[in-house]
Amino acid sequence: MNFKKIFFIVALVSVNAGYAMVRPLADIAAPVALNTMLAAMDTPQRWVGVERNLDDERFGTNEVEKLTQALLRSRDIPWFLNKTLEHRSSASSASFSPDGRSVVTGSWDGTARIWDAATGQLVRTLQGHQYAIDSASFSPDGRWVVTASLDGTARIWDAATGAFVRTLQGHQGMVYSASFSPDGRSVVTASLDRTARIWDVTTGQLLHILQGHQSWVYSASFSPDSQWVVTASGDHTARIWNANTGQLLHILHGHQSWVYSASFSPDGQRVVTASQDHTAKIWNANTGQLLHILHGHQGAIYSASFSPDGQRVETVSGDHTAKMWQYGFTDQKVDIKLQFKQILLQTKLSALHRRGQALRSGSLVHLYPIWNTLPRNIRNDLVRQFPRLNIRAAIEPTNYWPTIIAGGVGVAALGAAAYWLLRK
Repeated sequence: MNFKKIFFIVALVSVNAGYAMVRPLADIAAPVALNTMLAAMDTPQRWVGVERNLDDERFGTNEVEKLTQALLRSRDIPWFLNKTLEHRSSASSASFSPDGRSVVTGSWDGTARIWDAATGQLVRTLQGHQYAIDSASFSPDGRWVVTASLDGTARIWDAATGAFVRTLQGHQGMVYSASFSPDGRSVVTASLDRTARIWDVTTGQLLHILQGHQSWVYSASFSPDSQWVVTASGDHTARIWNANTGQLLHILHGHQSWVYSASFSPDGQRVVTASQDHTAKIWNANTGQLLHILHGHQGAIYSASFSPDGQRVETVSGDHTAKMWQYGFTDQKVDIKLQFKQILLQTKLSALHRRGQALRSGSLVHLYPIWNTLPRNIRNDLVRQFPRLNIRAAIEPTNYWPTIIAGGVGVAALGAAAYWLLRK
């Protein structure tokens, strides 16, 4: 199937999106079109043809949006920093509300704080624990917040008023993490006593104890269907458990130090972990395979969680910052076709990195016009994230820096000559 046929199918689907018989074509056409475009990026000749089709006025916004969403669903795109929230003291936890409009953070000053996710403005402060709060998260309906404290308890609060509701008590040590089950009926806690425990929210009764970690358990949270629990431990691992039986399912190996936080994506297919080693990592929940590494913090990362749409990750660090990582890169001020080209480029680089392919010098220079439109921080992030690709040598014109240097030398020589003549 060549690109013109693919273009026709995608356009046809756009025009006839309401017909059930055409919908399967959309599912088929988009991945095939994307694979064709990604393969065409290898050579200047083939990429010219793709550029020509993308510039065709018949290839409109609807088609670009379909292909962009297909790229996002492929999960092959690197993550980039989207927003930074400054804190006066070290924050230990952060998670989104179910509607994505708020973020609740836990702090070592003994308080939890609720923030506006869009503006970063402080909305409400929850006070009452006797010692530092290591975890704070919303209930599935957004009405409650549960906090875990070094005072050995977990507490439930009214998110709208900040009023205290209930205490969960029973661990034999400090409680590092507490989170609701998706149905709102249970809370799972993690403790210094090397266990995670599942509680009934209404009665406070202990339901299950998860045992097996070789060190303190810092974090525990449910999967979206409430069937699994993922825990994070000082033994450098995260573990996935059957929430009904307590059976161990997977051990996630790869961090170089303590793992402070672990949580599922909204679809239950991924887990994001946060570690003392300054990185957050994204894993396949079904297999335990490592998918992505998020670099950027200058200190230990204490918490990491997905946004409700699964396309953002919030991380909180001892470097006094909270960061939001965007899945892919889009800017509403940039033309939608250019956005699509940028995401294509990022996907291509990610694919080459996974295959372990080092790029030849100048091999992707025909894609420099796209590379040059990326913000400088995004380009730098790509270079740092995929160091063995040698991206700059492959994608920037070979005479780019020599020209600048030569130009600088030339200007300096002219200036010296002019100065000498004026002195004469």
